[in-house]
Amino acid sequence: MLASLPASGGRPLMLFGHSMGALLAFETARRLAAEGRAPAALLVSGSEAPSLPRRARLPTPASDEDLIGEMRLLSGTDEELLTDPEILGLALPPLRADYAMLFARTHVPGPPLRCPVVALTGDRDPRVSVEGVQAWEQETEGPFERHVLSGGHFFLGDHLGRVAELVAANVPGRAARSTG
Repeated sequence: MLASLPASGGRPLMLFGHSMGALLAFETARRLAAEGRAPAALLVSGSEAPSLPRRARLPTPASDEDLIGEMRLLSGTDEELLTDPEILGLALPPLRADYAMLFARTHVPGPPLRCPVVALTGDRDPRVSVEGVQAWEQETEGPFERHVLSGGHFFLGDHLGRVAELVAANVPGRAARSTG
């Protein structure tokens, strides 16, 4: 994957990932750093630190009912979609694969990043603890910020302006960093 990531042309590369995407962004940042192409910042959202053990929250293999229950718990999917057999037939296989990959992942310790890490979470996320988000601090030697916003796992939709401010505040060369 990284071989296909083009050079940034001198512009700063920042990575952002939510939930499982946070872990993907982290692993990408580590690989880029090892290649001498470290990102300017890593912003992670809706995920506990990668070094923390992943607690299997669904039976393996998860039944359709288990997956639908998880989607309801996280409150990120319209109920109408969760009762549509055609939509579920398309959505459940990749969702099952995502969960299998997430819980099969083994953390491999490595050198901490040197770039800033900004971690965001919702204060009512049923799957991500504030303490688990704070543990992202151990993944960098650079600056660390944790932001707890109101909402559940998909809190981002209610805070797009604030998230955009945090991203902008971490662009290299900006006069002031966010303190919120």
